[in-house]
Amino acid sequence: MALWNGMRLRVSLAFVIAIQCLQAVHGYTWWMLFSGLGLWSLSLPVSATYGGAAIVLRDDEAGYRYTSVFARVLTAAFISVSLTLALVTCFALGILFLGCFGIFPK
Repeated sequence: MALWNGMRLRVSLAFVIAIQCLQAVHGYTWWMLFSGLGLWSLSLPVSATYGGAAIVLRDDEAGYRYTSVFARVLTAAFISVSLTLALVTCFALGILFLGCFGIFPK
């Protein structure tokens, strides 16, 4: 039943195009900054961007109304950057923790 509820989301063409552009910019800047991590690392900005868009769409279904498509995109971008920073922080803390036990060399 949750799948059918998810299909009734209000998605406009402008929102979809803006999210795709946001994902392209987010992925490109991630690749320029962290290209040494490899191609698999692009899953982080992609997941964060679409996660931010999914949260905004879920808010819309829950009854929160945004003033415009631009406000929805900016909210999705903010959530996307916040998710990316949270994931990078978790990875850094994990590496620091493993480094305390000598798994990662100095």
